[in-house]
Amino acid sequence: MFQMVIFDTSPMRRATQAAILDAIRSFQDDDRIRTGDALFIFFAGHGGETESPIVTSVSSTIPLHLDEGIWADGEDSSNRGTEFVAGFANAGLRSHVLISACSSREVAMEENGRGIFTSALLEILSAFGVDQLTYSEIPQRIPALPGQNPQCEGVNQNRILFNVKVARRSGTSYIMAAGAARGITDGAMFAFYQNASIDKCTPPLGTLSVRKANTFESVLDILSGCLLAHALAQSGVVLQVKARVAEELRICIASKKELHDVFKAVAEEMESETSPYSKIILVDASLALLKADLQNGSVVFDNLDPLVARYKPTRLSFNVSADADTVCPVLRSAAHYFWHLRRTNTQAALRHDVLVEFTELTFPDDDLLADARPCRPNLNVDGVVELIVDEDTKYGIRIVNGTNLPLYPALFFFESTNLKIESYYQPPTAGQFTVDPPLEPHGSLTIGYGSSGSIPFNYYLAEGEDWDVGFLKLFLSTEPVDFSNIPQPCPVDEDFRGAALVKTKMNSVWDTMLLTVIQRRA
Repeated sequence: MFQMVIFDTSPMRRATQAAILDAIRSFQDDDRIRTGDALFIFFAGHGGETESPIVTSVSSTIPLHLDEGIWADGEDSSNRGTEFVAGFANAGLRSHVLISACSSREVAMEENGRGIFTSALLEILSAFGVDQLTYSEIPQRIPALPGQNPQCEGVNQNRILFNVKVARRSGTSYIMAAGAARGITDGAMFAFYQNASIDKCTPPLGTLSVRKANTFESVLDILSGCLLAHALAQSGVVLQVKARVAEELRICIASKKELHDVFKAVAEEMESETSPYSKIILVDASLALLKADLQNGSVVFDNLDPLVARYKPTRLSFNVSADADTVCPVLRSAAHYFWHLRRTNTQAALRHDVLVEFTELTFPDDDLLADARPCRPNLNVDGVVELIVDEDTKYGIRIVNGTNLPLYPALFFFESTNLKIESYYQPPTAGQFTVDPPLEPHGSLTIGYGSSGSIPFNYYLAEGEDWDVGFLKLFLSTEPVDFSNIPQPCPVDEDFRGAALVKTKMNSVWDTMLLTVIQRRA
């Protein structure tokens, strides 16, 4: 149901800066606006900033149409060892998804008195419906606009639709524009659907298997399903249903009959042809990434990854009941976590020419994000950051590009104690359009302060803990890559499902960098 909340600031009504800001500020006290409501604001003009109470008082869902863009909803940022600074939870690109009508080097054009981006936007919203699109799909659906390249950026740019990938026919095979840079490997299996309007009850038309995962696209062959060859004309959508070989989880389990019975049921579930879960491989503790044990009737887990074990033994912060239905999601999260944490490009094409600075921030002007700046030396020493935890201390990151190539970085924090992966920064997406590279050749990008739209972060320890360890993982690419499938919540909090919209990419370069973050109590 829609309700008009009208503030006419047209030239006839004196559209001064003060009048516009007063109209927007009034939202925080408007009784008609409730928590969770979405606001759509039309503004035919350019840019601007305002104070944070507008977002923090009412809702994290404020779509804003500027003939330049849309703002969408933010997401709960609660986690265990790292958090975004209080007061900034709905700031920057966590509070919205920005879809701009053009890149920063272009001008949004009009035709017959109407913005051409606005006209195209209204057409696709009418054609597909607001409940059938993700925000990142909008620039992908919009036809080519002369002189304009719409952009999409923000932590939550892939909201609304199922996270599915688009596959197009190429002879007797199919091309999916997601490849090794996004974690796809040979042998991964995808269910094929005619369109994205699917739910858990929708049967797939068949199954595709990845024959070759290139850097930014994959070649898929028909694995099963007699309907598939006839149903797929030029394109369809695919959803991953089987783990790639490299994502199989190495686990050891304690010698307890009840636990063995649980994992026998888990293995049977994971071997099912329709199971979305990764396979597990039972190994000795010396080779395992995860250990399962039984304690007071519940299943507990230890993180045995050598990246963590070299610093401290780590018991995961949760336990689950001893049955396959609750253990399976934990193992799926663990497989996803370890796969993205450990995978890298063995050719090390970029990392040696990219510098990552991790610094403490100061906010001299009443904690305003725009005024944040580094106040201490770089804490990243040979890939390790050691912190004395102070919940009032805020941090930011600066990435320096020493190459001659424009780069698209994505940065995530991996929690070693709860398998959560938090997005610190993801590059813009633009569908068929050209995307401005966030990291120009020999340029720099700040995360947590400056102009990137990201917000500062800090770290804390749970009660009774004296220290903890986590990891910052930086993905680098010479082309835009959708990394929205990487973040995940703690598996005992909610389910997750990862995928992405895809189109053909040409051959390019990708790489990763890993920083260890050690947190100690003062």
